[in-house]
Amino acid sequence: MSAVAAFAIIAAAAQATPSPLFDAFKAACFNVRQFDGVGKAALAAGWTEVTPASADPRIAAILAKGLDAVKKEEPTA
Repeated sequence: MSAVAAFAIIAAAAQATPSPLFDAFKAACFNVRQFDGVGKAALAAGWTEVTPASADPRIAAILAKGLDAVKKEEPTA
């Protein structure tokens, strides 16, 4: 079997397998170019807003890294 055929089979299987994790992000992250609507879409999809102080430490760490990166790229943001 060629590598291309094997890749096609793997890709088809991946598309056929539902992913609850990615489905959960789909509603909120579908149109991130319209950033103002992301929060509303997340709430409408059943997400719950969590403050950084009450977030799981792993999520808080990811958020802190992201905020630091944004501040470095866009200091006035």
